Amino acid sequence: MKPTRPSRRIPGAVTPPEARIRRGIRVPHRGIRRPRRGTALIGLAALALTAPTAATATTTFGAASGVKEALGFGTAGPPAAGRAQPDATCSPGYVEGVQMSEGLPTAPGSTRSTGTVRALNLMIDFPDTKGAGSARKRLAEFFPRTSQWYATSSYGRLDYQAHAPITDWLRMPRPFHAYGIDRGVGYEPGYRRLARDITRAADGRVDFASYDLVNILVTPNAGPPALDSVLSVTFAGVSDAPRADGATLRHMSFIYSRQDDGTETAGDNAYRVLPHENAHSLGLPDLYTARGGTKAGHWDIMSEDWGANNDFLAWHKRKLGWLTDAQVACAKGTGPSDHRVTALAGSGAGSAGAGAAGAEAIGAGPKSAGSEAAGSGPGAAGPDSQAAGPGSEAARPDSASRPGPASRPGPGADPRPGRPAADPVPGPGADPRPGPRYAPDPGSGSAGPGVKLLYIPVSDRTGYAVEVRTQAGNDAAVCRPGVLIYWVDTAVNSGEGPIAVKDSTPDSGGCAQRPNVNAELTDATYQVGQKLTDPRTGITIEVMNKDDSNTYGVRVRRP
Repeated sequence: MKPTRPSRRIPGAVTPPEARIRRGIRVPHRGIRRPRRGTALIGLAALALTAPTAATATTTFGAASGVKEALGFGTAGPPAAGRAQPDATCSPGYVEGVQMSEGLPTAPGSTRSTGTVRALNLMIDFPDTKGAGSARKRLAEFFPRTSQWYATSSYGRLDYQAHAPITDWLRMPRPFHAYGIDRGVGYEPGYRRLARDITRAADGRVDFASYDLVNILVTPNAGPPALDSVLSVTFAGVSDAPRADGATLRHMSFIYSRQDDGTETAGDNAYRVLPHENAHSLGLPDLYTARGGTKAGHWDIMSEDWGANNDFLAWHKRKLGWLTDAQVACAKGTGPSDHRVTALAGSGAGSAGAGAAGAEAIGAGPKSAGSEAAGSGPGAAGPDSQAAGPGSEAARPDSASRPGPASRPGPGADPRPGRPAADPVPGPGADPRPGPRYAPDPGSGSAGPGVKLLYIPVSDRTGYAVEVRTQAGNDAAVCRPGVLIYWVDTAVNSGEGPIAVKDSTPDSGGCAQRPNVNAELTDATYQVGQKLTDPRTGITIEVMNKDDSNTYGVRVRRP
């Protein structure tokens, strides 16, 4: 919750002098569990897999503050917007000065999000807090599941390769308390000191320049349990961070404790703190607010990463370059337009050359790089509409020193320690065949044909997004499949609600009562016969029909 977590320190944000770092800084993990833990656990036995849908229903807002609050409007939402502009852009740009703006593409300095990614994982402990269990077991808490999560979410466009050239605990020279690590502390001085000590301790055993992303997996007995205080944090884009092997460690994620709430499924989902933290390096903001996940609910891992597995919203997949031009449509202009929107989770075999699944490379450096830049530009769209493709995210000049999902030097012939002469040494049981390490889950590997995201611009910075969510792919808590509608405001800061899901059934209590899942929004999806009417902007979005393939007909009316 905001009272217990510091403000985000992100590119373009005004930060205290001691935290001012050009081009990106501390992105702390969110603290949304504390006030929700008790009620979430109580509701575990009340899980409902399906929920009744109304034959006809209309959600109208803007007339009363109570309705506005029920629909999740606060700092982000139509109350701040005027009538929809017919010529508003279909590709709202990144807004300078906004903390991790939802504009397209991601901010300069973010890590590229397609192709092969090499993640360096170092398991560390301290003289006064020796490693709990083996370092390999700590690594196994996050891999291969993090790689698999990204493969499924990206439809195989992101090949996340995890490497651990040091398989034992890397001992720091100072005790844990010497670094002053606590909830809300900035990069200076403790984390800078820790980063330097890590590079010195690993000197000669790791070539930091060979990796895109640095994950520091701290022994879980260092610091408080995550249920008491969440310390996990990402420092994104720190331009004057310590250097090692000629590379600046711009992006580092530090993972503490375990996200174990004591529930039956905690062990299966606790790893998801890492996909969330890595996504900050890709350029995605936090969607939770001071009130927890009340804005976006469990519909995006950037809102809630405890509890049941969940995916990214289609808007984030567009932002990361995982949707093609043909999969994004835009309804602009005036008057009505009809659209067909298909399920966000993919169908069919894996795409982007997804190969056989295998184990992470343990005790070896990265393999050769691959890349795939997502283009942007107009495509086919419905009547009175203009297609808008995903924001282009090409390789950037400073990518060679940016950890995070990006491309790095190609197949290396440099035999230095921690960097293989060619391919990494496979871990136990690895499949030596070429191709990305993990194919997406069956039935979710290919994005499939059809439109995955319908965007309805209201202004050059705001608009509605429409997508279809089902219980497939990374989504495990979808109890009411249907059409998800949400408001996007590119001028709202990370952690302040840049995305607000519109609830088709306000105050219903939701249809899935699971630990650490915002129950109220679990039945937010719109069904056939339901529509959202926004008198402030003049926009109406109506679900007209559905076919057997989970493709929905959506009618948009603009003023």
